[in-house]
Amino acid sequence: MYRNRERSRMVMDTVSELTRKGVGNEISSMARTDLEYGIDRETVEEYACSGRDTELLRKYSWILKQTPDRRFTGFLWEGNYNAEQMAILFEFYQKGIPLEKLAELMGKDMTADALRGALSAIQDGMFAAERDPEFAILSEQSVKYYEKLAADGEEVYIDTLSYEDFMILDELDVQHRFSEMAEQEDK
Repeated sequence: MYRNRERSRMVMDTVSELTRKGVGNEISSMARTDLEYGIDRETVEEYACSGRDTELLRKYSWILKQTPDRRFTGFLWEGNYNAEQMAILFEFYQKGIPLEKLAELMGKDMTADALRGALSAIQDGMFAAERDPEFAILSEQSVKYYEKLAADGEEVYIDTLSYEDFMILDELDVQHRFSEMAEQEDK
């Protein structure tokens, strides 16, 4: 019982301090809920006093309660991402994309749509490598991402053959196919 009173007192003191600092009712209420949930005081004070968009803070608060990985939530906070980007990063983090891959990708300035396409491509590649390291069938969103990379001058090979047709090609057929595709691109 003593710890509950102590925690309640800490929650009340923190919310009072936030109010004195000019934090609005909605953010103070969110902070109270997070403190009662068990999020540490420093994290709550940092987001509550940040002056960032309320929608973003709601999303960040929700993510804080979904994962105990403070390395990941720290990455989200320090990255200054918008609410949509945070949601997409969290979605793909839950799907198994390593934090290092997310950080590498976010070094580039990406819209939420581009981010979803890039992460879908990474995820498709990860799961394809588990099934068959030699071949990957990409989602439509991943194909669009790679087509955009190709249009921007990146070297990308996208084949329309089915898996079965591709697998019956021998090495000479594959090389010939690549050569034909390269010639068509040059025209």
